[in-house]
Amino acid sequence: MRRGPDQAASTATSQAASRQATQVAAASSSRAIVLASDVFGFEAPLLRQIADKVSEAGYFVVVPDFFNGDYLDSSKNISEWIKLHSQVKAAKDAKPLFAAFKKEGKSIGVGGYCWGGKFSVEMGKTSDVKVVSISHPYIVTTDDMKEVKCPIEILGAQYDEVAPPKLVYQYVSVLRHRTEIPYYAKVFPGVAHGFACRYKLLSKLLV
Repeated sequence: MRRGPDQAASTATSQAASRQATQVAAASSSRAIVLASDVFGFEAPLLRQIADKVSEAGYFVVVPDFFNGDYLDSSKNISEWIKLHSQVKAAKDAKPLFAAFKKEGKSIGVGGYCWGGKFSVEMGKTSDVKVVSISHPYIVTTDDMKEVKCPIEILGAQYDEVAPPKLVYQYVSVLRHRTEIPYYAKVFPGVAHGFACRYKLLSKLLV
């Protein structure tokens, strides 16, 4: 866990610490970003690098461990694992963290990758966040787009078999009819599922 020097007394920091989380400095910022990982967990090196970059832009960033250490690996069945790690339940369980941010006067955004994409959408259905961004989301439906209450960014991949471009376009089709909800969507060419948080550092295309 990494903490900035002025975070110790923070209510939001205490909430994050209780969840096991990577925290990045800029705690004094009035803008907070919660990053939700893919199924492999919050300790992924590239995800932490992304958190650092977001923090450098002036945000207080938290990357919680929503799985309590029980990350997906090759020994587990993803269908059974998902039953134990519902994004809907995770969003409900995370309410104290978001409440703590709001109490401190922070404006909150959520970014999610794969599993975290669905988590982000669930948070976007509440009044707790101002904006959500989802990258190569997992089990996000078009019906979810009907319930989002805040601006949303959707980043898809050309070769994503989990959330293929056709599904991204279906999300957009729903959002086009919801003129009160700003949105941005893009399908990145030449990349596959996981491109936004598990890219190859030496590949300019994937970065």
